[in-house]
Amino acid sequence: MQFRSFFYPLTGLSQFATEDSLAEAFARYGQVLEATIVTDKMTSRSKGFGFVKFASEEEANKAREDMNGKVLNGRVIYVDIAKSRQDRATGVVPIARGPPKLVGDD
Repeated sequence: MQFRSFFYPLTGLSQFATEDSLAEAFARYGQVLEATIVTDKMTSRSKGFGFVKFASEEEANKAREDMNGKVLNGRVIYVDIAKSRQDRATGVVPIARGPPKLVGDD
């Protein structure tokens, strides 16, 4: 049996939000496997976004529907649906290889 979790990115988090307060706020919708706040490496302050991982799709969808646009720690948060790496890569310009070539200079 393969265990699958449901992962949602959050934006608009307060600098005062903690991973514990995030997990607590979302726990009423179901089992929160992980709550993470992304921090700046230099200052250790919140960058204003994070992630919540749920055990089931139903719980995750209910949390997204109810919490999107709600106030948490004095800030309006936005809960999005996680996109696969392939979905994020569409429309991205490929990385150039080598030095630039001048046009018309053969």
